[in-house]
Amino acid sequence: MKRLVIKSFKDDLNGFLNLVPNRIKAINESNADPLPKEYGVNALALELHPSELELTVSDTTEITDGVRILSLVPDKKTVLPFFRAGQSINIKNESFSTPFSILSSPGSDKYEIAVFSDNKDNVSRHLYDLQIGSKIRTSGPEGFFYYISLRDKNTITAFCDNQGAPALISMAKSIADKTESYSLKIVYFDKDSDYIFRDILNNIPSVSAEYVADYSEIKADCGKAFVSGTESFCEACIQRLPDARINIVNPKQCSGETTEEFQCTVTFRDKKFVFTCKSNETLLSAFERNSVPSAAKCKAGECGYCRCKLVEGQVETVNIHSVDSLRQADKKYNFIHPCRSFAKSDLILAL
Repeated sequence: MKRLVIKSFKDDLNGFLNLVPNRIKAINESNADPLPKEYGVNALALELHPSELELTVSDTTEITDGVRILSLVPDKKTVLPFFRAGQSINIKNESFSTPFSILSSPGSDKYEIAVFSDNKDNVSRHLYDLQIGSKIRTSGPEGFFYYISLRDKNTITAFCDNQGAPALISMAKSIADKTESYSLKIVYFDKDSDYIFRDILNNIPSVSAEYVADYSEIKADCGKAFVSGTESFCEACIQRLPDARINIVNPKQCSGETTEEFQCTVTFRDKKFVFTCKSNETLLSAFERNSVPSAAKCKAGECGYCRCKLVEGQVETVNIHSVDSLRQADKKYNFIHPCRSFAKSDLILAL
């Protein structure tokens, strides 16, 4: 037979009644030293995940005509934040923010990025002409294109074109220096058979690379795949590899010839910007062209960082690989991604 034990609430009641006196006693017995201005955990978090860095160009290497690798280092007092192989940094100025895949290994003491002078964004053209010693502002490492052992298989097949190769080179280097532990096969596509980064890949041990010039070589029987490249390359791959992880480099911000022009009014805090936007350019591109201080990261409609409210007017949203990345709440309350939206009428937007 089980015994039923009934406990008194006296101790609980006494604890409650003495709550305030005990607090006053603890306060009176404590020292009067001021609280720290910065807590260690916050300082560590800021060091590991900074919102902005100032880096210096320590070296430049021209690997072919129109393509240059920049090495970026911090000052001696700054610790270079760790990153996952495949991530990117955004190069910033007052109006522009453009992502560049990190080409170096996470075990390196520098960030390396590849700059293509024929890219149409203003940032690439500016970076290509930088000299050793030049200072640039960047974000911390960002993005979700990287290997995770709990999610991904131990053997990965990755597809890239010339512009998508740097992210996969970083992955290959991380395997070579044992920062990561998995098997990587790279299928490198270039219809002109130039393979700009071929020599770099061939000098990385433990990674196999295959060089192809026809989309028929991109096969769907490789299991879970990684795809890194331009928007057109990713679109072609996703038809054959519908479950692939995608890294879109240099997303198109313009489509065809200008057909119409519309007035765009943007409110940002206490400021108002009024300018003309073209029907064939993304709203984000129009923001940058008119020095509107908008936030942007991936420029591919996936991260949602550039989202703004459509107060009045109509836009057309062009989603990459048919994935609608807008949240249900964004749709309900009329938020859009300017990096993938094109004006179809005069607009009023709120940042």
